[in-house]
Amino acid sequence: MHTPTGTTQGEEMTTQITLVGNLTDDPEIHYFDSGKAKASFSIASNRTWKDETGEKQEVTSYFKIEAWQYLGEDVARVLSKGVRVVVQGRMEQRTWNDKATNEKRNTFVVTADSIGLGLISVESFQRR
Repeated sequence: MHTPTGTTQGEEMTTQITLVGNLTDDPEIHYFDSGKAKASFSIASNRTWKDETGEKQEVTSYFKIEAWQYLGEDVARVLSKGVRVVVQGRMEQRTWNDKATNEKRNTFVVTADSIGLGLISVESFQRR
């Protein structure tokens, strides 16, 4: 499902992660005034196992993904809900203060460095 590893880049620590899962919805693309593109989407990753009684158990985890610039544009053009992907990127924590409650909130987002298709969900492929 995922393999986090910490790497040091200068003074900064990043968490590299690889995720396999299916898109939960079509990607959304946003263009900034600078011209940069950002595609956002979520994937669901299932883990199954048998418990001590031999009964099948399953848990689903959901991950927010962002893909920037050319990768983001490719994601928006090629991927759609239900497609299986392999995402490699950096796990980042984002924090903010909730305006209504003034409580500190956080979320985790994976900024993708590369995204590959999981061929189990592909019916056809055309090379460009």
